[in-house]
Amino acid sequence: MSRKLKQVRVVMIVLFMLFTKLVSAQIASPDDDPVIARIGDTVITMSQFKNQIKHLENVKDRLVIQRRYDVLDRMVTDILFSKEAIEKGLDKELAVTVIKNNPDAQQVEFLSKVYKTKYLGPPKISDQEAAEYYQSNLNKYNVPKVYGGLMVSISNKNIHGDDCTDKCKEAAQEIYTRLSNKDYETFAKLNEEVTKKYPDISVAFVPLSHWDGKFKEGTPYDKTLSEFTQLVKDQAKIVQEKDAIVVINLLSIYEPAVYKFEEVKNRVIADIERFKQQQIYNDTVKELAEKYKLQIYNMYVKQAVGVQTSKSEGKPSE
Repeated sequence: MSRKLKQVRVVMIVLFMLFTKLVSAQIASPDDDPVIARIGDTVITMSQFKNQIKHLENVKDRLVIQRRYDVLDRMVTDILFSKEAIEKGLDKELAVTVIKNNPDAQQVEFLSKVYKTKYLGPPKISDQEAAEYYQSNLNKYNVPKVYGGLMVSISNKNIHGDDCTDKCKEAAQEIYTRLSNKDYETFAKLNEEVTKKYPDISVAFVPLSHWDGKFKEGTPYDKTLSEFTQLVKDQAKIVQEKDAIVVINLLSIYEPAVYKFEEVKNRVIADIERFKQQQIYNDTVKELAEKYKLQIYNMYVKQAVGVQTSKSEGKPSE
């Protein structure tokens, strides 16, 4: 996904969060050219919006509705930024003829660009800040350690049958001991022997490979994965999970070389700048939307972008 598309989507979320907080306002008149958005004393009409999305009229891809909403986002934010540019006197710093000799829409876009250039540019990031960020996010810039080994899950074969606590513990202990002492020919052979000895329980031998760092929580083996990366090579351990007893055995650790900060410094600084700039942008949109009393008439917006609506949506979002 491109950086520009990510920014547009984030702005979309910020704007719609704001729409839900706006106070009730007069319903836009349902005439031939209804108002679909109001920013202070400036409005965006249906015809103005449709003129901006003419290039999307015959587009059939699945993202076309989102792309039309994105156009409205740009129109709204351009008006917000242009109003604030005038508020801060930026129009007086420019060659007046440049603005006066352009149509209104171009004036808005021009002032918006001037405002964004002056106030929404990337922040300055110090080397120290970047170095600290790098140390806290090593896995983001390096290939993490990879742990390889074996996981053996022991549980009741029949979930409605008798409790297998004693047998499961006995089997787990035997597997643990044999793995620790390397008392087996192959894992397949060990699996066969244990399964034959304990036919009433379920024993599953599974190769296990896990990346160092955070892992998705909420799995049946959260504790197992956490414990696995704490083992030393060739160590085995028994872990009690909610629905099974698990024996893990760490057999290998792949440790790739770690980049020095100086080798990735520019990339780290660019990432921090991008993140902070997006935060500043989102906060500014939210602040200006409240300042200039942004109102969106959802029914007409949905009509314009091609989404079916109900009559109850004629009021601005509150």
